[in-house]
Amino acid sequence: MAQVMHASGPLRDQVLGLSIGLLVDRFLQVARRTGVLTSENDRATLGDLLAAAADAEGLLAAQARRIALLETLSSTDEPTGLMNRRGFEREMQRLLANARRYGESGVIAVIDLDDFKSINDVYGHAAGDAVLASFGRALGAMVRQTDLVARLGGDEFALVLARSDTAGAMARIGEIEISLNTLVVPYASHRISVACSVGSTSIKGDDEFEILLQRADNAMYAQKRRRRAARALPAFRQAVQGD
Repeated sequence: MAQVMHASGPLRDQVLGLSIGLLVDRFLQVARRTGVLTSENDRATLGDLLAAAADAEGLLAAQARRIALLETLSSTDEPTGLMNRRGFEREMQRLLANARRYGESGVIAVIDLDDFKSINDVYGHAAGDAVLASFGRALGAMVRQTDLVARLGGDEFALVLARSDTAGAMARIGEIEISLNTLVVPYASHRISVACSVGSTSIKGDDEFEILLQRADNAMYAQKRRRRAARALPAFRQAVQGD
């Protein structure tokens, strides 16, 4: 009770209202068992106290719902509806704790849209937002409820296949990569083709979040460099043959 008295005003009043309600309810239970009679005024006072306690309980429930909504909003990326980096890191910390405790395995992948700047430059930023939203929905639809999907920021996404053997998870990420690279987003009178680079790494029980994310990020950029080199090679050969 001393802790309650030091709480902030509205919260203190609500908790006190609940405490009064419990005391009144307990008194009425004892009165019924023992046959103790109360006066009309006493019953009216007890009724008022119970009503106040009910109001306090309703306010606490409403506050709990508001807090839950704010927590959800603070961890959600608005354009895509996926988790943002904050929410992703929080869930990853839980996953890594389970991996350390129970020896669970899995795979994390970092996905980066290729030449996303050119989409903004050619079609406008609204088109870029539409591509991000469509890409996020497509990615989210390809995973299980137990997996994690997030937009880390900009045109970079993350995917975690949790509680999966490494070989099977790597194969599934390969399938997801192929599907994402065939994605076409309709926007106004245009059909915008999307391409992405993917880097993945296995999750180990002793991994730290930032190090794990960096490994996947490095693998993604290595793939991006290989793709750029592969695209540049035909032009280089043509230039050499032309000479």
